[in-house]
Amino acid sequence: MPSDIRPSRIARALAVFLAPAELRSEISGDLEERFYEIAARRGRWAAERWYWDQVLRLRPIQLHRSIKSIGPGRPTDSLSPLSIAAGLGSELRYAFRGFRRSPGFTLIAILSLALGIGANMAMFGVVKTLPHTPLPVDAPGELSLVTWNREGEFRISQYGSTSV
Repeated sequence: MPSDIRPSRIARALAVFLAPAELRSEISGDLEERFYEIAARRGRWAAERWYWDQVLRLRPIQLHRSIKSIGPGRPTDSLSPLSIAAGLGSELRYAFRGFRRSPGFTLIAILSLALGIGANMAMFGVVKTLPHTPLPVDAPGELSLVTWNREGEFRISQYGSTSV
């Protein structure tokens, strides 16, 4: 075990924090042992990336423990708005990292949403302009529209027919 090549202190501390109490020493030892193997074969940076990946995979275990500690039937008053906002922030950061990894998917998703929202707004705009109630006249079929064109000719349009 070379003394100059070790996992970063913050990664080791996070691994100890996230690991279940009864498995902390085993997990920490196994992670460091595998870190040294990878560092010897593929280099320090590959080993460091692998170690961080493994440490971050411990997060669901820690999250599961915190949810289990609430217990069934107990109120979740311990979840403050601040903790909920912090969780939302981490979810948004995760989403943006995914967007950066696959910009093509991101572009298609955004375009699909934009087209769907735009089409929905256009449809509602058209439907809103159409009259939904009958005209307030006794015989709407007898109504006529009189129009003139530039040559001075006029046109009378009645319900279902046109005459000049």
